[in-house]
Amino acid sequence: MGKKEGNAQRTKGNTKASSSSRSAQNLGQDVGFVGFGTTAESAFVPLLQSSDVDDGVPADLRLVLRKMHKKDLTTKVKALQEFLDLTEPLGEAEMLSVLPYWPSVYNKLATDGDRRVRELAHSCLMSVVKGVGKNLALHLKTMCGVWYIGQSDPHAPAAQAASAAWQAAFPPSKLKGAVTFCLAEIISLITENITVATPQTLSDPKVTPVEEMEAKYVRTLAMSLTSLANLLKVATPSDEQLSSLLSHTKFWKISKHKTGSVRQAFFETLVQLGSVLPDTLTPHSKVLVPAVLPNLHDTDPSAAPAVWAAALQVLTVIPTAWEHTSPQKAVFPNIFKFISCGGEGVAGSTFPNLLPLLSKIPASIMGDQEKFLGRWFCSFKEALDSTKVRAASELSAIVTAYTECLMYVFSQESVNQTLKSKLLEEHLVALLIRSLSDRRVANSGLYATLATYLLAWDKAGNTKATTAALNTFFWSSLTHSLTAVVEEGGDLEPYITMISKIGSAGKAENISSLSLLVFKLWTMLTDQLKANMQPEANLVYLSKLLSQYDIHNSSNLHSRIFSGEGAEEQFLTTQIVPFLTSEDLLPAASSLIWSVVKTLDCDRAGVLLTEMCTKDSSSSLTVQHILTAAGPSARTSETVKVWLANSEMVSLVIKLIVEILDNLAEGKNENTVNRNTIKSIFGAGMNFSAGNLENIVRLIINGLEKGDSGDIPKYLDFVCELLILVDVKPIWNCGIGADLVLNLFTMDNGSWSTTIQKKMESVWMKCVRQVGLESLLVIRMVDSVRKMLQENMTGNVFYRCISKCENLLNIAGDQKSGCRFILSLMPEWDQLEIFSNQALYQQVFTQSLWLSQPIFPVVMDEAEKMPSLARPRVSLFLCNLLATYLGFSKLELACEDSDGDTIPDCDRNELEEEMVMHLVQVVASTCYLENIKESSAFNEAEIEVKNGLERKSRQLVSRLDKETCRVLQHKLRGLSLSEGGLWSDALAWLVRLQYKSSEWDLRLPSLLPRVDSWSDGELATAVQVLQIAKDVNSGCGMVTQTATVESGRMMSLGGLISAGSEPLLWLVTRCLVLASNSQLDTLKDEVAAVLDTLLVFRADSEERLLYSRNICDISWAEANTVACVANFLACVVTRCPDVLSAELWDLASCSLVSWCSSLEESQTSILTRPAVMLVAVAVCRLAFTMGELLGPLGHHPALAPPPESSKDWTLPPKLREEWAEFFSEGVFSVLLPVFVTVSSSPDPNSISSYLMTELGSALVHCPAPLLLSVNLTPLFLVQDVDSPQLPDSITFLYNHIGPLLLSPCRHTQVTAGHILAGLAKATADAEDFSGEEEEKEVPRRLLEAITKGTTILENLLSEFNVGETAGTIPPGNLTHTVTMGYLLAWRVVLCLIEQAGEELRPKYSEFLRSQGHLEQLLNHLFRLLPTSSVALETSFFTVPLLVTSDASSLEIQQLSGSCWVSVCRHLPALARQWWQGLDKTAKDMVEKVTCSTVAPMLWREEATAIAGAEATDNMTLKVRDSVKEVVATYTIDEGSMELVVSLPSNHPLGGLTVESGRRVGVDTGQWRKWMLQLTTFLTHQNGTILDGLNLWKRNVDKRFEGVEECYICFYILHGSNHQLPKLGCRTCKKKFHSACLYKWFSTSNNSSCPLCRNLF
Repeated sequence: MGKKEGNAQRTKGNTKASSSSRSAQNLGQDVGFVGFGTTAESAFVPLLQSSDVDDGVPADLRLVLRKMHKKDLTTKVKALQEFLDLTEPLGEAEMLSVLPYWPSVYNKLATDGDRRVRELAHSCLMSVVKGVGKNLALHLKTMCGVWYIGQSDPHAPAAQAASAAWQAAFPPSKLKGAVTFCLAEIISLITENITVATPQTLSDPKVTPVEEMEAKYVRTLAMSLTSLANLLKVATPSDEQLSSLLSHTKFWKISKHKTGSVRQAFFETLVQLGSVLPDTLTPHSKVLVPAVLPNLHDTDPSAAPAVWAAALQVLTVIPTAWEHTSPQKAVFPNIFKFISCGGEGVAGSTFPNLLPLLSKIPASIMGDQEKFLGRWFCSFKEALDSTKVRAASELSAIVTAYTECLMYVFSQESVNQTLKSKLLEEHLVALLIRSLSDRRVANSGLYATLATYLLAWDKAGNTKATTAALNTFFWSSLTHSLTAVVEEGGDLEPYITMISKIGSAGKAENISSLSLLVFKLWTMLTDQLKANMQPEANLVYLSKLLSQYDIHNSSNLHSRIFSGEGAEEQFLTTQIVPFLTSEDLLPAASSLIWSVVKTLDCDRAGVLLTEMCTKDSSSSLTVQHILTAAGPSARTSETVKVWLANSEMVSLVIKLIVEILDNLAEGKNENTVNRNTIKSIFGAGMNFSAGNLENIVRLIINGLEKGDSGDIPKYLDFVCELLILVDVKPIWNCGIGADLVLNLFTMDNGSWSTTIQKKMESVWMKCVRQVGLESLLVIRMVDSVRKMLQENMTGNVFYRCISKCENLLNIAGDQKSGCRFILSLMPEWDQLEIFSNQALYQQVFTQSLWLSQPIFPVVMDEAEKMPSLARPRVSLFLCNLLATYLGFSKLELACEDSDGDTIPDCDRNELEEEMVMHLVQVVASTCYLENIKESSAFNEAEIEVKNGLERKSRQLVSRLDKETCRVLQHKLRGLSLSEGGLWSDALAWLVRLQYKSSEWDLRLPSLLPRVDSWSDGELATAVQVLQIAKDVNSGCGMVTQTATVESGRMMSLGGLISAGSEPLLWLVTRCLVLASNSQLDTLKDEVAAVLDTLLVFRADSEERLLYSRNICDISWAEANTVACVANFLACVVTRCPDVLSAELWDLASCSLVSWCSSLEESQTSILTRPAVMLVAVAVCRLAFTMGELLGPLGHHPALAPPPESSKDWTLPPKLREEWAEFFSEGVFSVLLPVFVTVSSSPDPNSISSYLMTELGSALVHCPAPLLLSVNLTPLFLVQDVDSPQLPDSITFLYNHIGPLLLSPCRHTQVTAGHILAGLAKATADAEDFSGEEEEKEVPRRLLEAITKGTTILENLLSEFNVGETAGTIPPGNLTHTVTMGYLLAWRVVLCLIEQAGEELRPKYSEFLRSQGHLEQLLNHLFRLLPTSSVALETSFFTVPLLVTSDASSLEIQQLSGSCWVSVCRHLPALARQWWQGLDKTAKDMVEKVTCSTVAPMLWREEATAIAGAEATDNMTLKVRDSVKEVVATYTIDEGSMELVVSLPSNHPLGGLTVESGRRVGVDTGQWRKWMLQLTTFLTHQNGTILDGLNLWKRNVDKRFEGVEECYICFYILHGSNHQLPKLGCRTCKKKFHSACLYKWFSTSNNSSCPLCRNLF
């Protein structure tokens, strides 16, 4: 009714929604003031300033004050927050303008229903108070009532804000005056809130929910009452001011209010009134007493304490209080019920008031005193039995009140003695007896409370007969109970606990009855002990009685128990010692012995303990149990110290130690009891003399020297545990003690269990801490470490050595001593094995490092020893110690720093120059390991050293300060200039690290040598500096300057004719390699000039170029000359071939052919003669650069993707023809046999990879016809007898090159793959496919690689399902090599399928399918491929397969991806068939990979092929790229027919769809056949869309030519070999495909015609 539609807009008819702020701005634009509020004063809030009124209120504050009156909560909160922000910067004048309007706003907001509003209102008041200062007084009375009551707000932050504002307004000295000033207003508001206000008057009933109105009323009521109580503490109102409140019936009815906080405030107010104005309460006794006393059963946690306090106050202030109520009906029943219920959770705060209340109940009010008291105390009993009492504090309050009330009654003379005795027996004694079985009552504080009263009874017993009678009755009852328990053999522990607690705190001596009880108990227990009754229990009870009751401090009791001199000794020796022979009683007897002897003086106790512990064979166990009884305090006990210092005890301990050591040394089992005893004794603080310890140490060393005769781990475990316990400092620094510690230090080598290792470390670390790092012991430790570092340590020993030295380093007191300690550990570097030259092999053989003198022997026919890791190991040792010394955290060192992180100077550290000398070796060791490529020859521990040093040295050096780095760089540059080689690498490593980790100026020009004649070191330094300049793009002008200067110097010397000019040519070559394209343009004149000198050099000294001769015996200098010339030519051909004139091209080409001829004559010496190897690498590089540049346009290695467009160089016109017709044959006809020879020759020093990199790079550019023309050594293999025959040239290539697919050298593998893939077309052309068989075997050499790879991968991947990544295969092992060869072989096979014709391809694919090879491949691929979609980008599947690349695990994955792409491209039907047979998880994974990358790639290829297809007369093809469709339109005469082929998103996994368009001249049946044939071809045959459409076109052509289809397959052209039906039946004259007939005959097992059934 009247409700708007749900979709109706709230702003219907308006252009904007409602806004409080806009309303405030628009309202009253022509009005000065608008009234708000209910009070007359300050009830106007300014909206906008009128033209004739200037109130001074800032406009923004005026708007905020207006917002504060809004009903919306959010608006009010925001307005208050804005008020705080706006008033903070205002001065007093602005705040005074606001002050007149503030009280009305404050009075409303401070009583708001939302606590946030109230809190912010008080906070804003604080801002106003601070702003106006004393001016507040004018308006104080207007808001003081709300303000004062606000300080009692139940929301603590609001109350605190109000109190803070009040304290800011009134300092403590003026506080009382301010309250007095506002007293009338405050009381008036309080009275109004209590007597007048209702939920409806405090809130607007129209807009406020009932619950909120009630909550506000309750809160206001509680705040008003609390404020009145607080007010009475600081001011004294007059009777007139309070009369209207106290005389109002509504005030007294509050005692029954349903809210606990209101009742609490009410009763607290009564308490305060009774304290301050007791006379004001007396007139109101008739309403006061009924309002308080009947409410003592209140169980509200807040109200209960207040009502009890009020009751006591009322009974104090009003003597006739009991007359104004009916206690027997209205008060006592409630109290009894309250007590019997245990206070219902408020006993802790209310039960302490029971005793005061009982004291204020006269006997006359009790009525029947015995009945009243009986009911009173029975209520306590019921409380103890109540299940409602759970908290310990509650129970303690009940028991304490119970006891106090009883004792109060016992002290009253008005109570009958008989009643007292009855109460004592039924309640106090019963309570005590109950505590013995109820642990909760025992722990409730009963004994401490009772002890106070018992002490008073004991003192008053002589003067008061009644008290004495009660005391006697109490103790006799307790004694009787105790005697009964002893006689029955019950549990005495609760009694002993009770006795000890009552007698604690010095009260034992004063309570004589308690001493008598203890003596009685002692006598009964000793009597039973003599009678051997329950000996174990009685021994324990006696021990606890002595220890807990502290008998030795009670002289009278002690003298009664142990009467006479030597009574303790006699008691122990006669009654206790006999029990020591029983193993079961030994713990209890030992405990009693300790309890007795600790009451004696130390010397006497020590002698007594020694006598008891050394008299029989069980002494070890006795000592252990006595020390156990002594507990943790044994170490500080003087008695124990004296006892253990006894010589007999020392002898006993030595005897036990010797016995254990002998047993362990002989391999016997140790005595666990003796070991634990020794541990207990030393744990208690026994100290050995130096002499005794030396004897034990000597025995330990002898045991260690026996070696394998005993159980060494157990022996070490005991020794270490013993030495940890012993504390004798002097013997560890030298002598036999130092020998033992050093022995343990050396034995701590990481080979022991974690427990023993920790104990050994604890021993030697403890000894080192005692003697210090400067001691002789540590010097000997350091010597042992230095000796170990010079040995070939295993991984565990080495890292344990580092850890031990780090622990020693942490003992250093300051950095100076730490540095000295590290330096003392370092061995002499000259004594360590030098760096192996193997680190320089690659640089030397590739001539990226110039060596005027060889570093190799003339002949290298024997394997060199493994590279030494002595220096790297010491370097890693130093890095770890320096990291600890400089305070690097282990976490920081464990994390790999990113290359781009700059380390600020404040985080860097300075090192002494002496330490920098060692860092020089650290940097060199790091570069040494980086240069050794054959890390696969290292074991796992050595690889860990390599990786650790590379990481930690970088992190360490990057944190050195600028001065330390300067010194380090200076020293490295000096070594680089003098030595070159590895030291030049070290200098470059340091400069690069500085570039990455700092913002310092590298000052590269200052590092470049400036010389007239170059040494090897200076050349190496120069090239490294130039390389850095290029890498960091700084000082690049140095490259052109150096090239210009050195080429000019070479010109001045006349070129290579002059001796010593080869280094200059080498340096110019390196500059050309480093130069940018723009720099190269500026150097072309210099390059041309240097090239011209080569013509002169050839004319003058051709014999030095080593043309066409055997070069086996050439010198290193001769090889250097040829290599630098070949490398220079190769660099020019690569970087700027347009500089070469025709004559220079002739020089380069002829030189290359001649040098190849020389290599042919010397090929057997390449791997054994370093000089020949140097020439061979340079010549092969030149062959690669020329073959790459001069080969056919667009050519590329067979397995690599087509090259991107390269620069079109201006070359001589017939250069390519000359290369193809003459020079290439002269080069490749030599290099291929050399490749075969080198790859099959032994390589003891693993240097062939440097040659195979360049040789393979050249051979992959050899054209296929030229490969077939090369004369290789004839090679037939016996396993090929039954294989299809190929031409000899192809067979020889497969037999020589095929096995190299599994070569351990990755460069050889890739080269072989490219060469065999280049033979694919020739192989396919040479195959005979005229037979009728359906399969054709691929070449055997490829199958062998595939078979071997399958075997390896099946074992490796057997635990993984298809679609699950098995992880990466790291290089350097057989698995990686075979997998690489396996995938390369498959790439070659897939190339072979690609090159095969339409008839041969199905036979190859059928062979791979039927033999299971393809299925195995695909299963392997999707366990090698990564599953991350980020990694599987398109580029991931296009593997460059460069010969020069190093082996990597990523390449295996990339090859797997490229194989999958090739299978999808050339064998789509087989790929689809395999995919359909997978489980769902695997299918999803394969489909995900294919859809994301493979399908788009294949569609682009299909679209490109169709777009580039040759045009035909009657069929046009059109590609719809956006929807991946191909439309084929066949036209004949004036009609046309159309087909649409659509690719799915998961092509080739999903089937292609063929849709029909227009058709003319063909009946429906024939059209369906063609459609079916095309669909079948595209689905089940391995071909492209273009192949299928061409087949369809030929069928249509033949149909219109009148050719009939085959009546077996019903196609004109056969689906596989595309032949026409040729074989006809002589009877029915129908023709069939030969392949269809063959299959018909073979499957039907007869030779009848399929159509007429006559014999064919």
